[in-house]
Amino acid sequence: MASLPSVVVGNTVKLDRQFKKLNPSSVSFQNRNLNTKELDKAALDPFILDFREALTLIKEGNTKVESSFYVPLLQECIEKNSVSDVQALHAHVIKRGSYQDLFLMTFLVNPHLAISVFNEMLEVGGYPTNFTLGIVLNACSSLCDIELGKHIHGYIIKYGIEYDASIGNALCSFYSKCGSLDMAFKAFSRIGEKNVISWTAVISACGDNGDSAMGLDMFVEMLSEGVEPNEFTLTSVLSLCCIIRALGLGTQVHSLSIKLGYGSQIPVTNSIMYLYLKNGCINEAKKLFDGMNNISLVTWNAMIAGHAQMMDLGQDGISTHFSGIEGLKIFQRMKRSGMKPDLYTFSSILTVCTSRWKDVSRVRKLMKDEKIGKMKDWSWISIRNKVFSFKSENQLNQEGEVTKLLEDLQDRARVIGYQLQANLEVVDDAEETTSLPAHHSEKLAVAYGLLNTSNGGQIRIVKSISMCRDCHNFIKFISTLTSRTIIVRDSKRLHKFFNGNCSCGDFGSLL
Repeated sequence: MASLPSVVVGNTVKLDRQFKKLNPSSVSFQNRNLNTKELDKAALDPFILDFREALTLIKEGNTKVESSFYVPLLQECIEKNSVSDVQALHAHVIKRGSYQDLFLMTFLVNPHLAISVFNEMLEVGGYPTNFTLGIVLNACSSLCDIELGKHIHGYIIKYGIEYDASIGNALCSFYSKCGSLDMAFKAFSRIGEKNVISWTAVISACGDNGDSAMGLDMFVEMLSEGVEPNEFTLTSVLSLCCIIRALGLGTQVHSLSIKLGYGSQIPVTNSIMYLYLKNGCINEAKKLFDGMNNISLVTWNAMIAGHAQMMDLGQDGISTHFSGIEGLKIFQRMKRSGMKPDLYTFSSILTVCTSRWKDVSRVRKLMKDEKIGKMKDWSWISIRNKVFSFKSENQLNQEGEVTKLLEDLQDRARVIGYQLQANLEVVDDAEETTSLPAHHSEKLAVAYGLLNTSNGGQIRIVKSISMCRDCHNFIKFISTLTSRTIIVRDSKRLHKFFNGNCSCGDFGSLL
């Protein structure tokens, strides 16, 4: 059975070849000997052993271990940046024939490794199940690697794998997350018996790719087919209503959710609350919020973020000021309730505090007290089966093609109206200054993509945190200057930039 092209991540090499180079007895237990009973117990619980002992237990191969044994070891290998140990673990699993079980667990640890395991599975003659193919497609979408996903799709067609709902749903979701709505629809249309997951996937695909009207049409068609929506469907539809500010339709969907028994579900409640805030209906949002029992962190964050979003929509200083005060009040109420804020809370509250330096200082002090560190701004792009990552740079590097291109694009963008915006970033120091996001990670990744992909080709970026206002605005200008489609999937949503517009309708440029 043919294998897919290998994905090279860092210095990763073929696992089976690497395993042959290892001497299984090269690492021995230190300072103690384990009897058979202890080994059997350790095979079920790797935490009984230290890291090296656990690796030795596997490499010596005399004790059968459970599949779950590998997960903490993989995590430890990744934290230690030990490629050779990861390779040895994977090779051991393949030799034991347990790769199906490990594959899912590997994806949960790292999608890069999941794809490597999948390649190895094919090379040793393993036959992937539909479930396995769905997981590897999910890994491809996590990397926004549409070319590799197309290879998986081709594999499914070539070997006549049954195109059931699970495969169709996975392909629809994959193409959507990679910014290809046409292919998502084709995958959806091929599903014979469409279930609620199928319909939810295609509705979400429309929202992700900037066609909210089509998504609402699909929802109506779903109802006409007699398919009952679940809470995830309703949340997706409410998100569409948020994007186009369809308050009337959103309240109808809310009524439907209550009728179906989902009215008290947190995702649905948060979505309708956010819809009210998006449309400036503060009293309605507050009434809904105050009526909740056991308010979760997600709900607190949604309420604060909603007020921050309202500030972005305010056309006058009065409305903006009022929204900021209300957002701060909610934050204070959250603290009094005993709920511990997280990074997302602080990123929203710092937006609320824009130009209110005393409040900024207090928030940053609280962050120190809560031991909230700096947001890790990473972006990565996959080109020709290799993944390239970029970290936000605080200092301008005057050398290198990427930096030079980025600065040239900034100069050209200024000519047609772009202005660099300062941001209040979540930092772990007490300096009350703004930072210029000239070299945020997604800008570097986009510039690298422009240099290393063919003219006219789409650029796909994945970002670890949400985009700031400046980067969102800047990439709109880049899409105009280069006539390229640029897709950035951040921690909140997918942004598809083309000809100066974004599929999110500027809904996602929060910070």
